Amino acid sequence: MEFTDRRPGAGQLDIFGGEHEEPAAPPQPSPEAQDRQRRLEGARSRRDHSGDRLWDSTWKGDSPTHPTTGLPTKGLIPVERVGMDYYPLDAPSWSTVRGSARSARRANSTVQEVPIQDSHGPTIKAAQSVISAVRLHQQMEHPETTSNPRLPERELPYAYKSSPRDGGEHILVDGHHRVAGALLRNEMFHPMRVMTDANRPAIEAHTARIQAAKARAMEHTGVDPYVVLNAQQWGLTRRRGAP
Repeated sequence: MEFTDRRPGAGQLDIFGGEHEEPAAPPQPSPEAQDRQRRLEGARSRRDHSGDRLWDSTWKGDSPTHPTTGLPTKGLIPVERVGMDYYPLDAPSWSTVRGSARSARRANSTVQEVPIQDSHGPTIKAAQSVISAVRLHQQMEHPETTSNPRLPERELPYAYKSSPRDGGEHILVDGHHRVAGALLRNEMFHPMRVMTDANRPAIEAHTARIQAAKARAMEHTGVDPYVVLNAQQWGLTRRRGAP
């Protein structure tokens, strides 16, 4: 004889006279676990959008217009479209992304509130000619992707400030997408890490130590650690233990 449980639900008596209890609520994760999950989701979001950003440089087709900014949602956007002037030669190479290590710039710069526009329009200049449409809108819609949760400090754009005799102007060398988003939100100031000519010796010495360590690693292993790291970030290689 087949038995089918048709006992009444909670609050009702069954044939034995007992009352069913409500099922226990699932345990809630701790605040630490919730914070870790939030950081993991932010990391996944940055990783998932990295591929789109990478291919923006090769996008040739038509692109729909973003409903908020009015800019294309695919491809590369000239910095002039957001009001910044392109000045590639005004920032010295030692202050740029290609000419120095990030840790050198972080350790030898000062956090300041930099004016990015005035009543006449944007005043900040750019050392980069174009920005990624995907990245621009991603960081505007998901601000949590603008910083790496593994770093103890908030990531900020970097700017070189010329000497007073050269005008004392701020030239953006890193963080163009974040500053472009701030301009589109009509902000007047933005926090940045500012470098001047006084920081040059320390930045060059710090960068030289990083390059020497990289060279030693390559001599001992025959593998460029930066190339491997970048390949993993773009999902081009499998991590150890991955299926």
